[in-house]
Amino acid sequence: MRKNQLLAALYSAWEMLLDIPIPRKMLTTSATIRPPAVAILLALPFIGLLCGAIMILALKFTSFFLANFGNAVLYALVLTIFILAKDSGRGFRLVMELCHDLAAGNRKIVEVLPLLHIRKFPEINDLASNLCAFAICGFLLAAFTYLNFKGASLWAVPVLMMGAAVQGHLLSLRNIRGGLPFLAVPENDRNKLWVLTGFLMLFPAIEFPLAVLVSFGLCFVLAAGARKFFEGLYGGATSEMITLAGITAELLTLFCGLLLIHG
Repeated sequence: MRKNQLLAALYSAWEMLLDIPIPRKMLTTSATIRPPAVAILLALPFIGLLCGAIMILALKFTSFFLANFGNAVLYALVLTIFILAKDSGRGFRLVMELCHDLAAGNRKIVEVLPLLHIRKFPEINDLASNLCAFAICGFLLAAFTYLNFKGASLWAVPVLMMGAAVQGHLLSLRNIRGGLPFLAVPENDRNKLWVLTGFLMLFPAIEFPLAVLVSFGLCFVLAAGARKFFEGLYGGATSEMITLAGITAELLTLFCGLLLIHG
């Protein structure tokens, strides 16, 4: 693959996962090239890896100026904000919306999922959604602070990579609102995403073998189960369903780290 196609694949993957703009000077001609769908698919875990690495390197730099407690709190705060804001808060709001609709009690989850859309916060401002929001924010802050104290700040990388991999697994589904797949990846190329993600996860596995093995296995099951569920019931998915699966994978991976990394 040529350099421009590689950069274009990374650019497309970045746009799919993140709402963080890339400076125009960095784009050159990459933004105008349409790379193969499989190249975009394989670029997704690299975006998770890149974001996690940047966060950790930046916070390692601040550790020279802050005490352990201050750096742990800053690490947790920055990563929590990044995870919740990287997609303009879509995943966070969708979890709140799901809690809001289920708490209303008049519809089941199979009826709620295809109707999810990004609502404004005043529309989902009730006890269930607010408790859900506080629980997610509290969990992220507490988990990242704990992991930093345990010397496991690197765990942010698997968290972001697994979220990207689960979303990538679902992007080849048909968009039930538009009729076409989000990403037209041939069936025999789809497993390449997991082969590549597994290879990239070998690096954190050197330090956290059990946590990596369990989180990778659970996220693979989550992705395969969600795909079968969405395809069987709806004949495809919506972008909101895929985003919801991604943030679920991130929270699941973070929970595995919290449970299995003992320092």
